[in-house]
Amino acid sequence: MSPEQARGKPLDKRTDIWSFGVVLFECLSGCRPFEGDTTSDLVARILEREPDWTALPAATPPLIQLLLRRCLAKDHKRRLRDIGDAQVDIESALDDPTTSGLLLAHGALATSSERRWRRALPIAVLLAVAALIGVGIGWSVRRPEVAASPVLRFTVDIPTSYSLSTEEDGRALSLNSAGTMLAFAAQAQGKRQIFIHELSVGDPRLIPGSEDGAAPFFSPDGRWLGFFAGSKLMKVPVSGGPPLVVCGATGKKGVWLDDGTIVFLGGEGILRVNENAGKPQVLATSGRTKRTADGTQLLLGYCSLEVVPGAGYVLAGVWDGVTNQSYDTVSVSLSDGTVRPVIEHAVDARYVPPGFLVFLRGSSVLAAPFDVKRGVVTGESFQVIDGVLSNKWADAGEFAISANGTLAYVPGGRRGPGRRLIRVDLSGKSEPLMEGSDSIVGGIRVSPDGLDISVLTMRRHLALWTFNLARRALTLVSNTGEIWGPVWMPDGEAFVYRQVIPEQEPQIVLKKVGSASPSEPVPIEKLGDMVPTSFSPDGSILLMTHDRASAEFRDDIVLYRWGKSGPTEVVLGTPADEEGAMFAPDGKHFAYLSNETGRYEVFVRTLSDSGRKWQVSRVGGHLPVWARDGKSLFFLDHKGVMQRARIDTGTSFKVALPERLFDTTTVATTDLWGAYDVLPDGDFIMVEPAEWEKEAVRIHVVTNWVSELGKDSTP
Repeated sequence: MSPEQARGKPLDKRTDIWSFGVVLFECLSGCRPFEGDTTSDLVARILEREPDWTALPAATPPLIQLLLRRCLAKDHKRRLRDIGDAQVDIESALDDPTTSGLLLAHGALATSSERRWRRALPIAVLLAVAALIGVGIGWSVRRPEVAASPVLRFTVDIPTSYSLSTEEDGRALSLNSAGTMLAFAAQAQGKRQIFIHELSVGDPRLIPGSEDGAAPFFSPDGRWLGFFAGSKLMKVPVSGGPPLVVCGATGKKGVWLDDGTIVFLGGEGILRVNENAGKPQVLATSGRTKRTADGTQLLLGYCSLEVVPGAGYVLAGVWDGVTNQSYDTVSVSLSDGTVRPVIEHAVDARYVPPGFLVFLRGSSVLAAPFDVKRGVVTGESFQVIDGVLSNKWADAGEFAISANGTLAYVPGGRRGPGRRLIRVDLSGKSEPLMEGSDSIVGGIRVSPDGLDISVLTMRRHLALWTFNLARRALTLVSNTGEIWGPVWMPDGEAFVYRQVIPEQEPQIVLKKVGSASPSEPVPIEKLGDMVPTSFSPDGSILLMTHDRASAEFRDDIVLYRWGKSGPTEVVLGTPADEEGAMFAPDGKHFAYLSNETGRYEVFVRTLSDSGRKWQVSRVGGHLPVWARDGKSLFFLDHKGVMQRARIDTGTSFKVALPERLFDTTTVATTDLWGAYDVLPDGDFIMVEPAEWEKEAVRIHVVTNWVSELGKDSTP
């Protein structure tokens, strides 16, 4: 690995010159020019130290010594420019050994041992040249970007108190094309951020300004990192600097093309935008159904995206909107948006030279021979990784593959299975509420009477249940379509939520608890992308988050007056994102999240036209929940610590400074429309993670993994 390769810089033929120097040095000295116990140690020595020139035999010709120094110059501008020049030096040293110093050692005639070494010199040089030729041939056929390198295995630790952010739709891991830098999204409960780790040195470093960041991806040259945050597509220089807004975007998956454009998923489908900002153009629209080029009928909700350099298309995952197992991969033309099927029951696919399609199926990673020009699979698939960490939908696996064949992945399975409900007191002491476990992904809401808990699970379908605290048992409410944002009606007799059913328009529906009758649509005009969040205590007003994906690309808070047919009314619609509104028990105030300060904080506001507001959190806040008496507001801070702000509801509304209660970083991340709630007695209902989720997350890295593809199913 040359210094420029280690730094992720563009490569040229001078990287091969470096490789030749390494091989020649080893052939002559019998030892490697750079060694280290770990990959980080090895790369540090390459970047910072010179080879031990004394390891070369004393009678090494000065011309050969100079050649080695020119081949192994750390500055590629000072390195030998052409391998032909090396050939001239080698031939000169072999043709005229007298002037090159072969016959003299420290001013005397060479000893018999030196004469034996002198006879070995041509053999060593020929071996080095042969090695270079062998590397060059393999390099030109298999991997145009870099020279062949050894297979190395090591791990990268997530920073203390953080966990990998797999609950978002996008992938948390990304490698630059040179395989030298790893980016990942991590979170301390309510706060997500982006980290970059240079695999050669140091520890992961936080990207300033990446609050709420998700789904990172590198530019082709590795100089920029793209990510999504706060309904925006952002980019930031890898070397340091403030993040820049590219455009509004609600998706969580993007790829950067060689032509200077970024392709990403959005509300309208697959979009494309110039890397220097501009208005996104729709490449391929989402729809209930769409006919592909070969006549196959597919339901196109896009869920994954990957670039195929130079092929003229991107790979995209599509889903049927009902189960977490019905995914297919298609190709989408970059010129006209034509969709063609590639492989069934596969998602999160990416092309790996010299000719493999690597994809996720369940929680395993498989590969299949792939014709990149025709965009078709040409052989049987085989397993290459037995179990990777994936999100709750099982449509994004935590593995990344660089252009030079480096693999980064997190062992595990799909988030959700193996969890159970727990009861937690104000000191953080917990007790289990379920004897067994389930695939819990969110929706934790306590019923108005405090006797039942709503729960969303993802077994095969996303389903809504109630959990009775006395009987310790689950009862199914609905598993029809997708269920977004379930909210209890104030009388506790029904739920209201957003329902998405294939080939139907999304609706806000009412579903009665314990009834076999289907859900009933709520007569809201111009629904848009809205999700319920809270009812007023008297049931007259429903607050919702409105994701304005097709307009200003922001989240607003709107209300619907229950029982009346008509449109919603905007409560908060500023240039910032406002979401997650929760009514206070007095029905006059509501808590919500806003990033108006540059990061998400918890605020309280009056519902009246006066619009008075109070900032509750001070260093970041997330997931506000009221106590039943309205005298406390709970939320998670940026470190995942449960905080309580006491509320004075006397003659004037006052908010005290928050106080620390307990650390929640060991609680499962279930931010799908309700991560926790508060019981009437003040205890919390939370979710205990599965046993394997409690283990420290380590990112496994395998360099030159592609050389083993097909030889061994496990990295």
